[in-house]
Amino acid sequence: MGRAPTSPWGLRARDAGLDQKTLAALTGLAPNSVSRGLRGEWEKGIPAYLPTIIRAWEMLNDEQRTTLLAKSKMDE
Repeated sequence: MGRAPTSPWGLRARDAGLDQKTLAALTGLAPNSVSRGLRGEWEKGIPAYLPTIIRAWEMLNDEQRTTLLAKSKMDE
């Protein structure tokens, strides 16, 4: 992520090897929007789909992560 994450979900994403650019690719959001979402700067806090994606990423092995990223890029 651009700056070192400070929110619990930002730290968890980082610890799982999930950077802001990758989260942006998976969500279809701009990287700065992902950053704002992880910091809870949106009106309703952290969108539910960000923790869901982080949890799912933690459960995937490297091959599954590569496949998921490739499929998300195909949808662009």
